[in-house]
Parts: sequence; structure tokens; C-alpha cells
Amino acid sequence: MLKSVDTKLLLTTFHQSMSYEDFVEGIKPLKPMPSDTFVKYDVQPGIFRNICKAAETNITLNLSINRLKKPFEEVFDKLKLDWEDDNTIAFPLKTAGYDYSIIGFTNTSIQFKKASGGTGHTLSIKTLEDLYYGKKYDFKAGVGIYYPAILNRLQTYNDLKVERGVNKVAQEQNYVLIIDEINRGNVSAIFGELITLIEESKRSGKYEALEVTLPYSKETLSVPSNLYIIGTMNTADRSVEALDNALRRRFAFTELMPDPILIRTDGALKDCEGILKTDEGQLIDLASILTLINMRIVALLDVNHQIGHSYFINVKTLEDLASAFKNCIVPLLQEYFYHDEEKIALVLGEGFISLDNKDIQADELFPSLSFVNRLPNLKPTYQFNEITADTIVEAVNKLLR
Repeated sequence: MLKSVDTKLLLTTFHQSMSYEDFVEGIKPLKPMPSDTFVKYDVQPGIFRNICKAAETNITLNLSINRLKKPFEEVFDKLKLDWEDDNTIAFPLKTAGYDYSIIGFTNTSIQFKKASGGTGHTLSIKTLEDLYYGKKYDFKAGVGIYYPAILNRLQTYNDLKVERGVNKVAQEQNYVLIIDEINRGNVSAIFGELITLIEESKRSGKYEALEVTLPYSKETLSVPSNLYIIGTMNTADRSVEALDNALRRRFAFTELMPDPILIRTDGALKDCEGILKTDEGQLIDLASILTLINMRIVALLDVNHQIGHSYFINVKTLEDLASAFKNCIVPLLQEYFYHDEEKIALVLGEGFISLDNKDIQADELFPSLSFVNRLPNLKPTYQFNEITADTIVEAVNKLLR
């Protein structure tokens, strides 16, 4: 997972090994401690569950800002720090004289020891969070009687100063999850039962809002309305399956085609409107090169195989232009037109590729055989010319002819 500098944006890439356990939640091994004699496992939240929680917390914080509450994560971290400093902190029960203590934390629960000395008991962090934000008000029987003491301690950390303009801090923020190469993973398996929840009408707070109980943690999860999911895919890539109809109807599709104008307005040579000037004074219009190449690709293949403006947008020198053709464009066209160099020549011109055996005759190449009267026609062979800063101008001129 890649994380943006801005914590409101997460970027991940789908691949064939991506699973529900990575994306939503799964059972993962815990970091071993020196005292451990065996591997311990716990339910770990995945990328999607984490960003859903962050977006939901932001909404809840806005709703509770008038109560001047700090975010749950902040006060809960403070509780853990206090416990690390003194793990003998006593939490009183309503019954006077009876206390219990915390003995550890996992990602989803608080482990505690009863006043009687019994261990192996846990409290749900999610339930504690709901109680903190006022989503729940009742304490169920059993371990439910142990929540109030911890909740009261969390409330003591709420020492926010009341200032004018405090609501400016509470503006609702949007969260964005960008899934690159979304069609390279098994999307239905990765999202699982959450496929339905990403629909706009099924988001929390909407008129058809739904939530699911997750299979491992048994906690409920809904998708907040301030979470946006953006998937990117290359429709020209036939090595992967297209998205199925059930998933397609849950997304709005926007086609992003190459835009030569961006080379002139946002490229490295935007001050020159995308024009590269040589030492001899020749002007090379990068946008025109891209446009012509794509017109030829469309004529020979289709619109989905056009090359993008990114190949030219960072070009500032002849060295950059030569590198773009040598390392990016020519290899890409070799994939498009596999073993069909003649079509590559039709796209790029003789400056980039030339006929290799044009001077060889069949009667000069093959031996004279008494039983063969007709020699075969020679198949043309091609070679790619060396592209450098010294040769790129001539090659581009031939391309533009």
C-alpha cells in the first residue's frame, strides 16, 4: 500500500495475489515478543476497513464537536501510553472496593484481569469507540459492566480549550481511495460482501444504508458517504479480464484519452507552448508529433492503443526526446506490432527503422541447385536505427513527412 503525504488520500494497486484478507480484514501473525513461545495471530484490518474507519471518524467528530470531544484515536492512544507507564492502573467497578486492570492490547480488543484474578477476558475497542461517540448508550450484561470505568478515564482526557471558530476545525473532509490497475485483481473476491455497500444509496446516512458483519472480527462495517473510490485501468491491456457487469454498474466510467494540449499547457516546455528549439533554430512541436503518431496507430489498430502525452510532457532537451523514443515509444510499438516491423515503420518513418536486406538478391544468397528452378522471395528484414540526441532531429523530420 502506498500512502499519500496527505492522510486523506490512499493509493493501492490490485494484483493477482491481492485478497479479501489484505483489502478488508484477515487473520495475520503478530509481531513476536521475547516472552512468546509460539506464533500469535490476531484480526488485522485491511486498507479498505482502515480508510472507512478514518472517514467515519471524521464524520462522527463533526457531529460531536459541539461536545468538544477529542477524536477517539487520540484519547485511546493516551490511555495506552498511560498504561505503558503504569500497567497497574486500577479501574473501579460500580461495586465499591472491586477493581480490575488492563493486561494488554490487540488491534481489536483490550485484555483485562478481573478483580478475582481471572484472565483471558477482552473488551471490544469498536464497542468502546461507539460508547465514546454516543452511538451506544447501554452496557450489556457480562463484560459490559467493565466499559464505564475505561470510558470515564477517556473522558478525562477531553481538556479542549473553548475558542471562537472551533467549528472551522470540524469541516467534513473527503477521503479518497485510488485503486490502480483495478482490473488486475479478482475484484469480486477482493471486495467480497462489500460490493453492495459501495453503491451511493447504500452508504451510511443514505436512505437505503446497509452495514455488514465482518467474518473475522464480527464487527459491523458500513461505507461512509465521504469516501470516494477511484479505480484506474488500461482498456488496451488484453492480458487481464474486463470488469464484470455487477461491478461496472457500481462505478461511473470516465474515459481519459491522450491530450496533446497538456504538453503545451502543463509540460516541461509550457513556457514555449511545447516547442523544442534546436541549436540550429529548428522548432519541434511535441504535441504535433504525438497527434500524428496516434492518428497512425488508430488507422492501423484502434483508439485504445494510442500512446499517452506523459511520454512527452517532461521532455526539455533533445536528449530527453531521444530517450522517450528509444526507451518508451519504440518498445511499446514493438509490443503493439509484434514481429510486424513494417507497421512500426509506417508509424515512425525511416528515421527510426530501416530495411536491412534491401541489397541482397535471392540468387546471391542461396546456392545453385540443379533440382530447384525457382528461388523463394526474400522476406524483408528491418533494423532499428540508433537514436541519440545527434540523430533524433533527422528521425523526427522523417516522421513528420
